Amino acid sequence: MASLIYAESIPEAYVLANKEVLEQGVDAASERGAVRFVDDLLVVVKRPEVAIAEGSPHASHFSIFAETPNEVWRISGVPGVFERDETYADRFRVPLDQISEGVELIRRKPHSRRFCISVARPWDVLSRTPPSLMEVYVQVLDAAEPDAAGRNAGEVGRRGSGRKEVHVTGFFRSVDVFNYLNLNLNGLCELQKLVCEETGYERGSVAAFLVNAHFYLRNERQVEEVASSAEAGGDATSEAETVRLGGLIRAGHLPEGWHETLALVYHHGLLAETEWGEVFERKRRAKFAHRLLLEVERPSEDMEDEKAPFTRKYLEEYALRYVLGTTNLPASPPDIVYEEGEAYTYASRARCEPADVTFFGLKRPIDQLYHAVELLKKNKMTRRAAVVISRPWDILSGDPACLRGYVFHADAQDPEILRITLFMRSNDAYGATLANQFAFTRLAEFVAAKAGFKAVKLTLLATNMHIYEDSFGFVEGLLKPKMPSFGELLG
Repeated sequence: MASLIYAESIPEAYVLANKEVLEQGVDAASERGAVRFVDDLLVVVKRPEVAIAEGSPHASHFSIFAETPNEVWRISGVPGVFERDETYADRFRVPLDQISEGVELIRRKPHSRRFCISVARPWDVLSRTPPSLMEVYVQVLDAAEPDAAGRNAGEVGRRGSGRKEVHVTGFFRSVDVFNYLNLNLNGLCELQKLVCEETGYERGSVAAFLVNAHFYLRNERQVEEVASSAEAGGDATSEAETVRLGGLIRAGHLPEGWHETLALVYHHGLLAETEWGEVFERKRRAKFAHRLLLEVERPSEDMEDEKAPFTRKYLEEYALRYVLGTTNLPASPPDIVYEEGEAYTYASRARCEPADVTFFGLKRPIDQLYHAVELLKKNKMTRRAAVVISRPWDILSGDPACLRGYVFHADAQDPEILRITLFMRSNDAYGATLANQFAFTRLAEFVAAKAGFKAVKLTLLATNMHIYEDSFGFVEGLLKPKMPSFGELLG
């Protein structure tokens, strides 16, 4: 079950996450020893500073590994595909300096939703030790000012001072919360500090979305000691604060989740300019929720909504061509169909992206979906069945991929259920998300059938879930349908 933790500091986040896994986790076998784990944990730190928590393995020696983890952690290459070892810092800046490009972007357009750092690579699905961190998203928000009651600057209050805050979110396929969560949060904090130094903006929150949060049972005694110091975690103080820091919606079916998403964003969302306003005047502004986490328990049931702006024919065609691409395993380049003018589809990025050959120097494109299915066939509990959609060159694009990556993993409560967990930098709540989720469900159903699972669940984190200004009327009508008049009732 997806869950959300708010913490004031990195040490508090470390303690609360370990407590969550200890108390709510399920035991399972793994290649490196038995673990206890939970699915889809979003950890939000309101006031991040690089720090090491008491009781963590690094508390007794604040080493360079703990202070600058992005420069130290090693990502192993894959023989015959990409053989050079890299650090996270390498992947941030090589072969394209995504940080510098992103900094320049948010200097010019603080409201941009396009500052995403692609960390995962298409060959990682072949690696024995793929990186845990797959993607980093940077969102600039107007700083919240103290109100008349004197509440803190991090709380809801007056806007309009012109101050800007940098908020950073990392998407992790898997993290050992006892040994490495503290360091991963420090790594995101290190990146945030760098962006703030380059832009002059202030530091906002940092968040880590962990698809598989776990600790090894050999560390259970130490985890118990860490968790024993936990106090009640901080909560978002209001709906308005929730849309700034992160929110969670749990739904039974896709339409239910869609309606709750629309209601939250429309009634409580932050209002901001958009880059699309430079092209379409009626999309000049949008309401949005920052870090909206949605979990759908039974996405294969009751998948349509009669008020949604999509036909069933469109939904099925979109799912097949844009997301799955082909039912062939593995896929070959001719299987992936492009329309005129299309540079990519989610299917091409997942399965046969020709640009990978020239950009990364690969000998051939990699069908990540095929290899993910093979991993699941061998071991349903694998934590490595991850697919990256983003690419480093997206930071230069005026239309980068909204979907950045996804992970297939067995459900903690029922390992015969396949979960698909997706990370989106930006998602149109009215005009796209229901179609996206329909297609992602079809994708999960395909993989479940091939790998021997009996059902699917869906979790999606959109770091910017928005409704454009030109859709406000449609959404209001959907949420507050017009009551018929007395005459209409009689007639």
